[in-house]
Amino acid sequence: MPDRDYYLSNDPAIVKTREAYRKYLADMMSLAGMSDAQARADRVLAVETEIAKVSWDRADRRDEDKVYNPMPVSALKTLAPDFAWDAFLSEAIFR
Repeated sequence: MPDRDYYLSNDPAIVKTREAYRKYLADMMSLAGMSDAQARADRVLAVETEIAKVSWDRADRRDEDKVYNPMPVSALKTLAPDFAWDAFLSEAIFR
């Protein structure tokens, strides 16, 4: 769904949309021949809801101070040591 509020809001219109989405998931899983489509749809929606809970809202996603996080390459390497930062940066910068 387009926004975290669709998973978290108790607004009646959004609750109705969320239920329609749950039905859509179950219908698509049934059409795909999957067993227990309703239970699977419930689990998908539950996972997506948990992701929404830890996601930023629209205002936070537009906040420059929150989304712009400059740091030295050494900090990147500490943050994600298994990622090939040197190779990535050598290909990505100034291309």
